[in-house]
Amino acid sequence: MRSIADKLARVGRATEDALLVGMLAAMVLLAGAQILTRNLLGEGLIWSDQLLRILVLWVGLLGALAASRDNNHIVIDLVPKLLPARAKRGIEILIFAFTSAVSALVAWHAARFVIEEYGYSQPLLGPVPGWVFQTIIPLGFGLIAWRYAVYTVVAAHATLFGPDTQAHLLEDHEPTLRADARDDGRGAQ
Repeated sequence: MRSIADKLARVGRATEDALLVGMLAAMVLLAGAQILTRNLLGEGLIWSDQLLRILVLWVGLLGALAASRDNNHIVIDLVPKLLPARAKRGIEILIFAFTSAVSALVAWHAARFVIEEYGYSQPLLGPVPGWVFQTIIPLGFGLIAWRYAVYTVVAAHATLFGPDTQAHLLEDHEPTLRADARDDGRGAQ
């Protein structure tokens, strides 16, 4: 069972990375083509500005999703550095829970927005309606909320029961959490 979960995690990670790299490459190539056609032909590609806006939205949310995968979002950690390890872990649990709750709230309202846009079915890029491209907003924030909910549970388990008793939980999750659990100050090697 664990090997299936590992394979799914690897496929998910590879899919996220491939989408991110592919869309970023498409953005660079499309922006370069737009510059060349405007300078050489006197007019650009009519549809490219709209597609670039869509790609910026997708790359931004896929980048945030990739950052949440490794728990690499921007943090201000001056106060936690001054606290003992157990208090630091408590603050980390609160931050994970808060991040999960805010991301879930954004996902909920973004889903409501996309449903409303579906009712209008306004075309955004050619005949394709805008809601199709906007689905990345609730999906991205929903996945971020899920990841931080998992981080909350894993960090709470490590705080309550120690890092050694939660090794089976961490094997299926991010490497940063495994390192944090080993270095929580109680059982550091």
